[in-house]
Amino acid sequence: LSPHVRRTIADGLISAMAAIHAVDLDRVGLADLASHKPYAPRQLRRWAGQWEKTKTRDLPALDELTALLTRCQPDQQTTVLVHGDLHLGNVIADPQTGAINAVVDWELTTLGDPLADIGSLLAYWPTPDGLKLPGFEAALAPGFPTPDELAQRYFTITGRSEESLGPLGFWHVLGLWKVAIIVEGVVRRVHDNPSNRAVTGAPTPEMVEWIVGYAHTMAARYGLAA
Repeated sequence: LSPHVRRTIADGLISAMAAIHAVDLDRVGLADLASHKPYAPRQLRRWAGQWEKTKTRDLPALDELTALLTRCQPDQQTTVLVHGDLHLGNVIADPQTGAINAVVDWELTTLGDPLADIGSLLAYWPTPDGLKLPGFEAALAPGFPTPDELAQRYFTITGRSEESLGPLGFWHVLGLWKVAIIVEGVVRRVHDNPSNRAVTGAPTPEMVEWIVGYAHTMAARYGLAA
C-alpha cells in the first residue's frame, strides 16, 4: 500500500466512526438497543468482573488502575451508537483506493459515550516509542497518522471538541485497561489448555503487566488524578 492509500484508510475509518455515532437511534429503531445509563460505570463493572473471572494471579497495578478510573469517571454528554471495537482489523478497505467498504465485528456494539470508540482505537494504535500490540504494528507504516491526528480528525469531522464531549484521556486509559484484561483472558485460556496457543505464540503475563504500566504512564500524561 502507498502512504496515500494508508492515509485514506485511516481517514475513512474515522469517517465511518463519525457516521456510526451520527445514527438517529429513534429513526432506525435502535433506541432500545441497550441501556442509556452512563457508559463509563457500565464498562468498569463489566470488565472489572471479567478480570476477576480470568486473572491468573493478583496484579495490584491493575487494581490501582481500576480504582483510578473509577474515581475519574467523566460525565456523559451524549449517548450514541458505539461500535465498541473499531480499529484497522475491523474494517474492509479497497487496497487500490483506501476506501472503506465495510465495518465488521459488531459483537460489542451498544449505546454509550462516543469518546469510548476513540479511546479504544487509540489503545490499539501503535506508536514508535510506546505500545505495539502484536498484530497492530501495521499502523506504524508511512502514511498512517499519529494517535493525536486520529483524534483531531474525529473532532474536525464531527464539529465537536473534546471540551464538549468530555476528557478523551479517560477513555484512552480505559481502553488500555480493557486491552490488558482481554490479553489476560488469552493468557488464562492458554494456561488452562495449552492447545489454545496460536501457531505464532501466545501473550504472556509480562505483556499484561507492560500494558498496565503503559496505561499508568498515559494516565499521568493526561493528568488523571492519582
